[in-house]
This record gives sequence, C-alpha cells and structure tokens, in this order.
Amino acid sequence: MLETLKEIKSEVILELLMIWMSFRLIDDLRENELKVNSVVITRYEDRPSTDLFITRLERRGIKVYKHYATKRLS
Repeated sequence: MLETLKEIKSEVILELLMIWMSFRLIDDLRENELKVNSVVITRYEDRPSTDLFITRLERRGIKVYKHYATKRLS
C-alpha cells in the first residue's frame, strides 16, 4: 500500500513538473517573438492532470489537439 502511494505521489510530481516546464518553454518562445498557436498532446489518455493541462492551455488562447495512442497489431 505504501509503495503504491509513493508511486502515485512520484507520478503526480512528475506530471506537475512537465506542465510547469511546458509553460516555461511556451513563455520563452513567446519572449523570442515565436508564436505558439497550438499544442499537440500525443498518446492522450483521459487523466485529470492532462485535462487540467489542456484547460490551462486553452485559457491562454492555445488550441489543443489530442492524438490518441493506437493499439499495435501483432
């Protein structure tokens, strides 16, 4: 049980860090006069943290495209 909680906590921290880094990169690009009109979320899965990220992007006027993972045929 404790290991599962540690794994979940680590995963959440990693996701929040990725969100922060993404916004930092967008801000850096805009500071250098490069427009960021849209973002593609690859291998999209319906997760609360991903949906929160999408909402934050849309609030900043950034269009979001979702690409879903495809299943491999063996």
